[in-house]
Amino acid sequence: MTLPSLIGMPDGSKGAVATNGGTPDVLTVSHLTTSYRAGNDRKVVVNDVSFTIAPGERVGLVGESGSGKTTIASSILRILPSTASVDSGSITLGHTDILAASNTRLRAVRSVEISRIPQDPLASLNPVITIGKQLGAVVRAHHRVSREELDGKVIDALRAVGIGDAANKLSAYPHELSGGMRQRVLIAMALINEPNLLVADEPTTALDVTVQAQVIDLITSSVAVGGMALLLISHDIGVVSELCDRVLVMFDGRIVEEGDVADVLARPAHPYTRALLESVHGVSLDAVAETQTVDVDRRVDSRSCRYIARCPLAMEKCRAEPELSMHDGGWLTRCHAADRVENTTELIGR
Repeated sequence: MTLPSLIGMPDGSKGAVATNGGTPDVLTVSHLTTSYRAGNDRKVVVNDVSFTIAPGERVGLVGESGSGKTTIASSILRILPSTASVDSGSITLGHTDILAASNTRLRAVRSVEISRIPQDPLASLNPVITIGKQLGAVVRAHHRVSREELDGKVIDALRAVGIGDAANKLSAYPHELSGGMRQRVLIAMALINEPNLLVADEPTTALDVTVQAQVIDLITSSVAVGGMALLLISHDIGVVSELCDRVLVMFDGRIVEEGDVADVLARPAHPYTRALLESVHGVSLDAVAETQTVDVDRRVDSRSCRYIARCPLAMEKCRAEPELSMHDGGWLTRCHAADRVENTTELIGR
């Protein structure tokens, strides 16, 4: 599968170029805190989150609904709603400071250096504009091409995501396509300018199981062929295991575990990661971990571990949240009881 090749940035470049002779990270998020306004108060949804993504790396951000995953993506793309704001931290895409960038620079960055596959394909496409025109607008926002060249690139992009009879689909409206077909159009739209980083936000949520598998295969092959980096946001740890090299596990606005997918999913060191695996495989943490015997105050406050109310391994020291630190297994976890979470191998295949 080969996507249409386009020239790079409007100024002739293609993404970030290292000035020190090395290859920079595609994305660096440092101590990001984002909150939403709720009446006269503000609710912190992303709390002091840091991570990097290297060129070509596939990173999964996994956690339950409301954990802050989509807010991280919106902060990176700087598309937060008016009720939200980044309170502190920094986001660097290549050599671009996203939070300080002008609107002109952001327009140049989006869909060329970074692109997004959103959650809802029907809501994300304009219902009164044809598929061909919507894809063409993405190309023309960054490149000067003739009408003939434009149509050729759009048709190639549709074919690359497995849409047959692509030439006739140019005149189709979104409502005339199936859900799976619309999602393929969004993937084509995200990839047509060959971005350095693809952000896929729950790309299979609205699809049936058969189409989900097709979309996963499509994203996998597209990222592999294009050499781009991937940030996959999902509540589905199984999808993350299939698509990603590294996983970030998020709970209540915090990263609670981070490491290689094979390591973290085979031998989770945080009880919340283990709970996510239980939901897939039905293996109870209570059955394999040390029995909880400590009577501890489980109220969640600004100082405590965010998971204390639900954790079967909670103890008094969990009243003070631990730092994200290196676990004996060689990856990062935020848990005082990491050495008590029973190792379990081969819970999930890759």
